[in-house]
Amino acid sequence: MSPRKAVPLALITTSVFSTPVPDASAKDIDADRIMQSVERVLEENRIYATCLSMDKNSLDFVRSNWRRMVGETRDLLRKANFDTSFLTLFELKVRAANLLDQNLSLHQAMAICHANEAMISRFYEFGFSNLRQEVEKAMTGDNVPIPSTYNEARAPAAAYP
Repeated sequence: MSPRKAVPLALITTSVFSTPVPDASAKDIDADRIMQSVERVLEENRIYATCLSMDKNSLDFVRSNWRRMVGETRDLLRKANFDTSFLTLFELKVRAANLLDQNLSLHQAMAICHANEAMISRFYEFGFSNLRQEVEKAMTGDNVPIPSTYNEARAPAAAYP
């Protein structure tokens, strides 16, 4: 691709992912609401990691996308001057190791994937939630819950017939 054609893509990417930091200071922001948003986006990405883990390239993409979103969100929270204990809690919650449950049975994984087919389709269309954007919404009180059935599908499965 020539550099001339790459410029518009770079501008589009910059404009989409460069949103201003909300004006509220950290002390005015509901930390619980932020962590609820983090939980919801983590849960969504756990579904992606679980359902795409059979293909190494897809799992690598989910993980690299997660690391990118975490980095952007970390920067946002630091700029908003959250205290060290909150940032530590955030870091523990968003560790890449939390994306994939190594103890999940294949049957449980399949149940999760089948229960979330529409969500997986949105992933392939880049329609997944963006961690930074969801945290920004939580910081301004403008977030809406992300529907998911990960935990319901993860419940102990009945034995195969």
